[in-house]
Amino acid sequence: DEFEIGEKINVRIEIKNNHSEDLDVDVKVYLYDIDEEQAIEKEKENGVSIDSGKDENLDFDLTIPEDLENNEFAVFVLAEGKDGEILCNEKFVYVDIQRKEHEVVIKDISMNQEPLFPGDIFDLTVEMQNKGSEDEDVYVEIRNSELGILEKSEEFELERYGDHDKETRTFGIQISKNAKDGDYNLEIKIVANETEDSRIETI
Repeated sequence: DEFEIGEKINVRIEIKNNHSEDLDVDVKVYLYDIDEEQAIEKEKENGVSIDSGKDENLDFDLTIPEDLENNEFAVFVLAEGKDGEILCNEKFVYVDIQRKEHEVVIKDISMNQEPLFPGDIFDLTVEMQNKGSEDEDVYVEIRNSELGILEKSEEFELERYGDHDKETRTFGIQISKNAKDGDYNLEIKIVANETEDSRIETI
């Protein structure tokens, strides 16, 4: 199966008790990095009761971490009884995990939280990241028509994930002199050719 970075892998397991007695088993599921020879994500359920001759279905969700390299991966399943006794064959299934080609995201936004008045200028800082596998030319846009705010940066490059993939930009935003008292929503967007991300911040 094919998955993308950040997705969840749903693992459904059927365990059949072929023993002559009822069993309590601990079930462990791993997302395993074959190249690095280590588990990078793990879920487990302890004390699963299975009557003799019966079977039990279990579901697990393994979240694919954001910082994976382009390695080979597999889902590894193990059922253990008392004192770590292995009660069934280990199951090992290869999975194909790919990073999206185009994905830019806003990581954080910070700004002056002091009370603001008509005509004031405040600083707004946007931290962004390219999580995709391709370099991106992007720009940042900040807008609120009620306050007369429309800021757009020049285009700049965010390199692909793993290179120089983060950037921070600070903007001086001026509020209209005719603005009325109240709370206002600012729309902050980072835009690339084939992807974008946006946040709403209240001032």
